[in-house]
Amino acid sequence: MKKILLLIFVINIPNHCQIIKEKSLIGIWQANTKIISSGYQDTYQFFSNGDFIFHTNQNDGLQRVVEIKGSYNLIKDTIYLEIKSTLEKIGGKIVRSDITTLSDSWEIIDCHIKEIKQPSDDIQNIILEPCKVKDETCLIFDKSILYYKINNNPSKY
Repeated sequence: MKKILLLIFVINIPNHCQIIKEKSLIGIWQANTKIISSGYQDTYQFFSNGDFIFHTNQNDGLQRVVEIKGSYNLIKDTIYLEIKSTLEKIGGKIVRSDITTLSDSWEIIDCHIKEIKQPSDDIQNIILEPCKVKDETCLIFDKSILYYKINNNPSKY
């Protein structure tokens, strides 16, 4: 009976116990959809040199943080992220837009973009689970957000 239970446990090992290979992580990953419409959703670029860039959803007209840059370290099923800088919209004014955004139809205009260095004493992490949706390569980040690989070359953003 113990052998049968052990066999059942081994067969039913959850996906999060699988080890993600760094080579398969390299590329551009977009949240929730593989389709790129008028702008990218939340997007990660993972480079082979250990750098990453996170871009916030381009459809959010009130988003002040444009991107987060740093380095990553992949260990088994967890990415450890060290944030080095952010690109942020500074100043400007908030107006009603001609286009609909995630923020209703509001957007920030007449701002400038500034790189802001971040203290590197805080490491953030993301737990990854591999998945397949209709034969598409995807990862589940922190058991909640589905990311699709939209390009194997992270420089093609």
